[in-house]
Amino acid sequence: AFAAATALALAVASLREFRTFEVHAVAVFGLHLSNKANDTLAPQSQSPLVTIAGRPGLRRLAITDCTLLGHGLLREILASVTTENPGLQVLNLAPTPLCSEPFDDAHGLGRAAGALLKELRQLKYLRLSWCELREDGVLEILSCLEESGIGSSSLREVDLRQNGIGRTAEKLRLELRRHSPGLQ
Repeated sequence: AFAAATALALAVASLREFRTFEVHAVAVFGLHLSNKANDTLAPQSQSPLVTIAGRPGLRRLAITDCTLLGHGLLREILASVTTENPGLQVLNLAPTPLCSEPFDDAHGLGRAAGALLKELRQLKYLRLSWCELREDGVLEILSCLEESGIGSSSLREVDLRQNGIGRTAEKLRLELRRHSPGLQ
């Protein structure tokens, strides 16, 4: 598994530029391991998935049905995308419903998602389903949006299904629509 993760990280590093990266049904593929073969690609504490998310020029990133996407890795990916890919248009992060990683920081995930919505001016589609965002995380997103608004007026769809956000979902939808009238 580690060899496969290292090979993927090296292959990605050899590409000059890529605009789309999609991976589905990642289980024990080793992508949560650091790239010890070449720490210039991924520092010891960084997943190759975070390295990929941080590649400049990325326009579409989809990591779905992944057993590795707990709150820690989700936060790292959101932070990497926010700082390194201001032109990202589509982001789809969805753990598998039986994810083996911990979901113990809904506040932190909400803050990271709020920062992403604030900073990414070209974002059109955001999907964070099955992420255990819960109402605590949505309140963090709302707090961020109420402080500084949303960066993208081109936002068309936000999908937060299966996150346990019943009561705050409508409030978030209204706040997002206030900033991005084309939102569905």
